[in-house]
Amino acid sequence: MSSNSTSPRSDGDLSTSDKPCPPDSSPISLTSLYHPDLQRIIDWATSPSFATPDWAEFRLAPLQFEELQGLKGNRSSIWRDLKYDYSRADQVLSLRTPTSRGHESLVLQLAVKIRDLLAQNSSDAAPYKPGVNRRLADDSRPFSDHSQDFSRLGQEVFQTGQSVVDCGEDLVKTGEVIVSLGEISPCFRQTIADYGEWIADYGRRVAADGQRMQGDGRRVEEGAYRMADASRRMGETAQSIDEYCQRVVDLESATISYRTENGERVQRDPDAQFGLEGRSKPTLIIEVAWSQSKKDLERMALEYIKCTQGEIRAVVGLDVDYAQWKSARLTVWRAVVNDKELVGVSSESMVIRSERGVENPDPKAGLRLSLADFATHEDLKQCPFLEMIPIFIGAKEICAMIDQAEQDNRAWKATAE
Repeated sequence: MSSNSTSPRSDGDLSTSDKPCPPDSSPISLTSLYHPDLQRIIDWATSPSFATPDWAEFRLAPLQFEELQGLKGNRSSIWRDLKYDYSRADQVLSLRTPTSRGHESLVLQLAVKIRDLLAQNSSDAAPYKPGVNRRLADDSRPFSDHSQDFSRLGQEVFQTGQSVVDCGEDLVKTGEVIVSLGEISPCFRQTIADYGEWIADYGRRVAADGQRMQGDGRRVEEGAYRMADASRRMGETAQSIDEYCQRVVDLESATISYRTENGERVQRDPDAQFGLEGRSKPTLIIEVAWSQSKKDLERMALEYIKCTQGEIRAVVGLDVDYAQWKSARLTVWRAVVNDKELVGVSSESMVIRSERGVENPDPKAGLRLSLADFATHEDLKQCPFLEMIPIFIGAKEICAMIDQAEQDNRAWKATAE
């Protein structure tokens, strides 16, 4: 998640922006009811939106955090719109208000696009945008039809070969008869015998050709069987992709929790997340950094993956220059898992748009995922083909999303002022 922070302040919050501080007269005056640390958060959250930074961090003890959760559970209050990350180990609460319209717009656009791409790989995909599974199903039909044709051809070749074998055997018998006729005429015995042997030898060669034709026929039939099997497996794969895509659900920004290596419980509200039905944790998380450094995104991504032992398989981080709306860098972190456990984290990063605002012209540049990034380790063992099903959003389209987010942010600010 993003954070718009500067140096720590003396009044207890860890980081704020350079925007004006909330006025002394807070809309809610409950100082006497809450711990001072919690009251600072109440004052921050209930200050006028134009004076409140998008992000701020506060020191907050676990007891006060539990009390804050009670406030957040009140649907009639501002807390229902707040998103937060809380580390019990560090006793640090990071809050984001619903005022960062550009950030929310970009997150929503990315999530919607991924949902659309997943839908294209399911049976519900629009006919003019067939998914991989539909292409597999369509391709499997001609395989099935051709396999039947090849099977018939193989049988015909085999039968023809049998006829040639029979013909060769008849020639051999004819040659043997001619050889025997040489005994009747001693004068031409050798000539007749030689001719008979030639006929018999020719018959043997014809019979051998017939046997080879039979072999060819058998091989054609075997090829037909393999085509039929390939058709069946393609159809099964298409059905598996369809069923798998329907299992992936958009979890939006629901709160997730896990324990750190020290056993402390951490709670976070990812910007966006996708998971599988029936599972408590997401498998893919998206974080859009408005002003966080790349190091902050990396720290968060490694925590997500390592502290869940790879249950969170992939983290997508998009770092956008909030101030200038020019540069954008995309990084994907992935869990590296052997047969039993998490052994590391890999990452790949690329520039989507330069500091001068120049889009990456490479048509292959962009967010490149696969269905494996939404899968569990057990799923990949059973369905290794998931790694071959792409989910791709090009750099050009991501830049268009950022431009749209900028427009949404400007429109909101103009309305707020």
